[in-house]
Amino acid sequence: MAAAAVAMVLASCAKEEQEVPVPKAVSEGPYTFLIGDAPSTRLLLGSGERGRFGLWEKGDRVGTVLSASGSVTCGYASVTPGTPVSFRLYRYGGFEGGELVQAYYPYNSGTRDATAVKMSIPSFQTQDQSGFDFDAMPLVSNVYEVTGPVTDNFNPVGELYFANLAAVAQFRIFSSNSAYASETISSVVFESSAPLAGSFEADITRMDIYDPSTLVISGYSESSAATSLSVPAQVGATLDGATSVYMVLAPGSYSGRVTVVTDKATYTFTLKSPLEFRRSVIKGLGVDLATGSRQTDIDPRFPYLNCYEVPAIDVTGPPTPGYYSTFEDNWYRWNTSSQTQCIVTHTFNNDSNKRLRNYTVLYDGEKHSPVWISFVMHADAYEDNNAGRNDSWRYDPAIDEEWQQSGLKNANSVGYSRGHFVASNYRQTTYNQNRQTFYNSNQAPQWQNSFNGGIWSSLEGAVKAASPEGRDTLYVVVGVLFEGDKTLPSNDGKDVPIPSHFYKCVMKCSFDAGGTVTAASGVAYLFTNEAHGGGYNDSQYVTSIDAIEQRTGFDFFPRVPSALQSAAESSTSPIF
Repeated sequence: MAAAAVAMVLASCAKEEQEVPVPKAVSEGPYTFLIGDAPSTRLLLGSGERGRFGLWEKGDRVGTVLSASGSVTCGYASVTPGTPVSFRLYRYGGFEGGELVQAYYPYNSGTRDATAVKMSIPSFQTQDQSGFDFDAMPLVSNVYEVTGPVTDNFNPVGELYFANLAAVAQFRIFSSNSAYASETISSVVFESSAPLAGSFEADITRMDIYDPSTLVISGYSESSAATSLSVPAQVGATLDGATSVYMVLAPGSYSGRVTVVTDKATYTFTLKSPLEFRRSVIKGLGVDLATGSRQTDIDPRFPYLNCYEVPAIDVTGPPTPGYYSTFEDNWYRWNTSSQTQCIVTHTFNNDSNKRLRNYTVLYDGEKHSPVWISFVMHADAYEDNNAGRNDSWRYDPAIDEEWQQSGLKNANSVGYSRGHFVASNYRQTTYNQNRQTFYNSNQAPQWQNSFNGGIWSSLEGAVKAASPEGRDTLYVVVGVLFEGDKTLPSNDGKDVPIPSHFYKCVMKCSFDAGGTVTAASGVAYLFTNEAHGGGYNDSQYVTSIDAIEQRTGFDFFPRVPSALQSAAESSTSPIF
């Protein structure tokens, strides 16, 4: 039977119900629908040269639309993988003849209206050893009219077929230069000139899976998408032996750039002409790393710039990379076990066109604030070229905007201003490096007079002056405590918790020619978030790193050898 639009069929059913008595259901309980795999509605996700049918997994849910007795109900049903694949609907009173069933995937708990089903093409996608994450592909089924009444709820009531609403890019990654063939791929990012992913709403009542013109989607807003490999895969040596990384995209024509991140480097490819992606079609793209722009993540001149200071914290998977071209920022984001916290590292190109880490932040979306930011001070690696102060605050592209607050600009009326964690004058190598210090993720409300503009600024200057050269390196962690309940509304309407304290932990390490830490000294400073007098080395402000660790629950400087770390973290003697 050719599928009809739900709205039209509903109107027909309503008329029949007025003229013909409705049969009484004979039973209650679940009714099974098979999920068909007709070639005309092929699900193209998976590995292989031309793709294969999508694989349903235990725990998958389809959203359901049940039109019965003149009412429309949106719900969900759990998919039962196997041969055949099926799902079961429950309805009190059973099913009657003429009732309509339609489904979509994946299920969204926010959907209440079949004319505005909430769907998405995730901007962050994953791929494991068995293939692509099926959840990334939005699907919609045909409309099925139940013939009945149903008398046997153990046999399938009917069969539904699903159609893809999106396209698939297959990045076939290899290297004709054998020097790169031993690297492993962790992720691929596609940045476009136009939106190609994101959330949208679809009126599935108007979709006919056999009429492609009705399956057009719109309203998504993300102009980049990334696929992260949960198990890194080795780069292929030839195109025939290439490793395939899949990405779901909205159908359309896109120009832009592709970035491949490996364990050794980042490769960037600018598309020479727009690429056309068609609904329900896999487009294969050969990506030869030897022809891309290659950048290593660590300048080999400074091996001691590694993340000795980054606090130990559990992450839930590999990093998701991204690129913010305005600031030339290749960033990496890790999810944590907390649903409201993430870790982000920002990087920049120095004067030698080598990529260095700028800073790493643990950000809390509930508090709209960094928890801590860790970074390195080194006069050679982070050369002061007097690049200038950007002073243009903006959202961090690696963190959800709704998590961030744009800052309390009205310092004169409320007393607080944007308090830098990584000071602007710490990052003067390039203008883009400095611009990254004006992300909203690098500030929190800090009392201005006699604190941010006083003793805190003096401490920032002392750290800058103490930045070493050669094989000595200064590692810094700046963080906040929330031990009070002060909250102020910011300019963008969010209620922003005010930190009760700001702290700064510093450790100076010395290295031998082989890159081994040979000495370490440390100290910490803790201030309540209010006006202060005196100097930063006064006894009421100086404390140990151990004391800050006990108060925050974090393990700072975990990569410093334990014997040296223990002595440095227990000290309260100023080091500058």
